Amino acid sequence: MVSNGTDAPAVGFLSSGLRIQSQNIQINEWLAQLTLCFAPLAAHIFIGVPTLVNRTGHPIPSHKMIPLFNPITILWRYAIIANRRIQFKNKWTPKVMAATNAAFFYEKSLSSSEAKIDQVLVLIQRWPSSTRTAILSISMLGSLIVVFQGVQALYEVTITARHGFMLSQGVGAVFTPLAIVSLFRLIPATWITQDFAFSDEKYCEEDPDIPPINATGQEPRGEDPPQPIQMQALPHRMEVDGDGRNETSKCTPIQSFFKSKVCWASMLFRFGILAVNAAVFVNQCFHITGHHTFGGTQSVSGLLIHFLYHIMTMVMLVLFTIYFMRGKVQDTMIPCINSKWYLIYTVIWYALAVVVVVVNALEMRRTSCGVYTTYSPSSGLDGELCRFYS
Repeated sequence: MVSNGTDAPAVGFLSSGLRIQSQNIQINEWLAQLTLCFAPLAAHIFIGVPTLVNRTGHPIPSHKMIPLFNPITILWRYAIIANRRIQFKNKWTPKVMAATNAAFFYEKSLSSSEAKIDQVLVLIQRWPSSTRTAILSISMLGSLIVVFQGVQALYEVTITARHGFMLSQGVGAVFTPLAIVSLFRLIPATWITQDFAFSDEKYCEEDPDIPPINATGQEPRGEDPPQPIQMQALPHRMEVDGDGRNETSKCTPIQSFFKSKVCWASMLFRFGILAVNAAVFVNQCFHITGHHTFGGTQSVSGLLIHFLYHIMTMVMLVLFTIYFMRGKVQDTMIPCINSKWYLIYTVIWYALAVVVVVVNALEMRRTSCGVYTTYSPSSGLDGELCRFYS
C-alpha cells in the first residue's frame, strides 16, 4: 500500500505501507543526502577491491569482475590477508606481501592462492620498500578513511539503538552499516598495499606457439647449428637483496612458506572472526525487534534496510563458517567467487540495495528542526529526534 503522506493507522510492529514524504525536499538537499548515502559504499569498494592482474592476454569478461565488488568478497580478503601473515613461517618479504595483495585472473577464474606465489613472483616488476604498509601511502590513507567513517557510523548506530530509533533516518544512512563492517580492514591494515606492479604477459611456457630464440640471432650455418635457448618460466621463488636488486633464484617449495593449516594461532584467529560475525548477526536480530518499543511501527524503509543487511551478514556467516571449518583459507579470493550462484547473489544484493535507496528517498522527510527521518509525523517522534540530533 502506498500513502502520499497521510497518516494511516499502523498495526503493531509492521508498517502501514509506503509513505511518500519527500515532496518538499530541495535539489541541494538531495545532492547532500545522496553524497552521504554513497560515500561509505564508494569507500568500501574502491579501497577494498584488490589490484587485478590479467594473466590471459585478452580482456576480462565483465561478469567475472562483478563478484569482486561484493562486500563479502572484500571482507574475506581482509581476513585471509591477516590469516596468511599469521601462517607465514619465514621472513615476510615485500614481494610476498605484494603477491598476497594482488588478485590474478587466469583463463576462467579469479585467484590469489598461496600455492601460486612461486609462479607469480617471477612476474613482479615493482614491489613495496618495506614489509609493512608505509605511513605516507595511498593504502594507509584508505585505511584512515575507513576508520573515520566506521567509527562515526558505529557511534551513531550505538546511540540510536540505545534510544530505540531505527537504523536509518533517511537516504543518507542507507550504507552506514557497510561503513561499520569496513572496520575489518583494521585487522590486516599494516599488510595491505597497492605499491606493486606485475607483468600482464603470460609465461613463456604457457605459450607453446612462441618459436624458440636462437642464441646467436643469426641463421644457422654448417651441419651443427647452435642449439636454441628455450624460454621457460622458473617454478621457484625469486630472492632479492635489501635494496631490491641483484636478483638470484633459489628453489623453495611453497609448503615451506606457511605453517600447517592446524596452526593454533590461525585457528584462534578464525574463531575470533566467526565470533564477531555471529555477534553482528545476533545484534541485527535484536536491533530490528527492539525499535517498536520506542518508535511504534517500523517504516517500509526501516524494514528493507534491515533485510538488506540481514541477508549480507547471514550469507557471510554461513560462508565463513563452512570455509574456515574446512580449512579453505589459502586464497584471498573467497572460494565461491567463480561460481554462478555467487554472481547471481551479488547482482540480487545490489539490486535490493537500489530498491532500499529508492524507498528511503521516497519516505524521507525533513522535520521542523532540519533533521531527516523516514518516520511519519503521526509517530510523534519529531521532538525526540530534534533533541537527539541537534
